[in-house]
Amino acid sequence: MIEKILFYGLITVFVGITLNWANSKANEKLKPDYEEKVHLKMNKLYFFGGVSSFVMWVLFSIFLFSEANNDIINFLLRFGIISLVTLGPGIPCLLWYLNHSVYYDKEKIYVQNIYGQKRVIFIKDIKSSNLNLMTGLLAVNTDNETVKIHQHLVGVGELTKKIKNVA
Repeated sequence: MIEKILFYGLITVFVGITLNWANSKANEKLKPDYEEKVHLKMNKLYFFGGVSSFVMWVLFSIFLFSEANNDIINFLLRFGIISLVTLGPGIPCLLWYLNHSVYYDKEKIYVQNIYGQKRVIFIKDIKSSNLNLMTGLLAVNTDNETVKIHQHLVGVGELTKKIKNVA
């Protein structure tokens, strides 16, 4: 009983510290480059989370393949569960880190989403914005389109303030 309490307590502390660190990096102030553009990139936690998930998948898969007494249905079921638990969050974390970026200046916001698609919106055209706490995405709406910006981009706090002042 005490082991379970300690285990779940450690998980809670680890997740809390990780989220606190990610949120504090989001409020970091970044300096503009020589073109007066501020570049926002995903927190490195997403890279390390994705890579560690992939490493865990490889290790668990090696262990599963090394077992001698596996019938095919039991093997596929266990391999599917291992893949779902490790690669399920790992692949999106890597995609967020590798693809999602935002940069902005006084007039425009340039957003590259998780799939590498790029969009540009004018700050003066912003009509509304809404933060979804479940997904961690800030949806920024104009008359023509909506772009989504992740809340764990390093330095996104200043952009969020700028958007809230317009919308």
